[in-house]
Amino acid sequence: MHKNTLLIHIGTPKTGSSSIQHFCYQNNELLMSYGWCYPRFEDFFNKQYHEINGGVFCYPDEFHLMDKNHPRWEAIWDNILHYLKSYSVLLSNEVFWYHENRKLLKEAVKRWENVKVLVYLRRQDLYFESLYMNLIREGETKSFNEWMNIFLSGNYKTPDTEHIETINYLQELRDIEELVGIENMHVRTFDKTRWRHGSLIEDFMDVLGIKGINEREITEDVIENRALSMEKLELYRELNRSISQGERNAWGFFRSSGTAKLDALFYPDMDGKKKYLLMNSEQRKEIWKRFKKENEEIASRYRDGKELFEYKMPDGVVWQPMLSDMQREMVKSAFKLHLKEYAEMHRYSVLLTIRALCGDRRLALYGIGKCGKEILEKYILPFEIVIDNDPHKGTQVPPGLEVISSDEVEDWKSMFFVIAIRDSDEIEMQMKGHHLIRNKDYVLGIDFFELVNWDMSKFR
Repeated sequence: MHKNTLLIHIGTPKTGSSSIQHFCYQNNELLMSYGWCYPRFEDFFNKQYHEINGGVFCYPDEFHLMDKNHPRWEAIWDNILHYLKSYSVLLSNEVFWYHENRKLLKEAVKRWENVKVLVYLRRQDLYFESLYMNLIREGETKSFNEWMNIFLSGNYKTPDTEHIETINYLQELRDIEELVGIENMHVRTFDKTRWRHGSLIEDFMDVLGIKGINEREITEDVIENRALSMEKLELYRELNRSISQGERNAWGFFRSSGTAKLDALFYPDMDGKKKYLLMNSEQRKEIWKRFKKENEEIASRYRDGKELFEYKMPDGVVWQPMLSDMQREMVKSAFKLHLKEYAEMHRYSVLLTIRALCGDRRLALYGIGKCGKEILEKYILPFEIVIDNDPHKGTQVPPGLEVISSDEVEDWKSMFFVIAIRDSDEIEMQMKGHHLIRNKDYVLGIDFFELVNWDMSKFR
């Protein structure tokens, strides 16, 4: 692969994308010495993390991509084209794989003449098991067999985004081929037995044409998103069945600590070393049969006939749920209690942080739509004023709160703002126009979970 390539890594989901992104983020200087750049786009975010790269194109729900009418669109492409003058550029995000987000590939081909696409494919039965575990993290309540039947029918929607998940690898690859050309596609197998030294990172660097790097040059490779143990999977599913979707969305990330407290209680004899599977051998063979012809065509068309998957039964035994009905009721009660304690602690922590940031300024809520109402309901914050450009919203706020439009704000510096609008780019541009700084003069409502971990000395 030669210089000035725009390589777009599009997943697929559950094929180690986070590990690749983390590696590129940690080793960007090393990659640049080999002619590759992994843009971080820190100017567009208030913190640094590896998903920023391709995620810069995502809306706040981190699933759907912005379009060319978004105020950030041109600035992002200007950054990418600037880097392409000197380096080949990597963009990575698994949401690029989904059909509704292909506009990014279309735009890339319009703006640059040398665009290539990298995709990893995971054998379908193994993908199902991994995806189901991830969906349990997101709130799924169905058993594996119930979920798989719906998924294979093509009618499954994800709990958080209601995106329709599909697994038609061949059709998706053909769609991508129409955009970038078959000669610009790298289709790799997500299987450690196929990678050099069993390393996904080394396989990825083969695509970049980088070989022979001294291991001492590489910053530690951290594997992200490790699979749940089956014990934790069962507890997470019980959590999802015990509390509402709204509660799970609002307080969901307490689960790690919450389930840790329950592991020893309900699974005292589990050593974590036994290998469990979700799919039995009959189901697995049926999946192989269903997708075998399609996989052979992918191998022929996109891999020069090189076999895509090896059909070998994985080691392990099929997991059988172990909780009794009485234990399930105990788990439900424990989750409810932990949720209540956590929610109160979190509300209080946010209150203290907002008060410290606000100082003697007036505390203003910017936006009284759905997000604004949730903030008013869930957090006891000393708001004095609400900013909203819809004059009819004044009837939807508690008594005593003044509602004005942004045009009526006389002194922006006299207020501290909590922005309660999901897609807040335009509002943030307005804030910057008044010389206001994020985390000093305003915060986003979506940042509330981060507030409890802030080192306040950084913002004074």
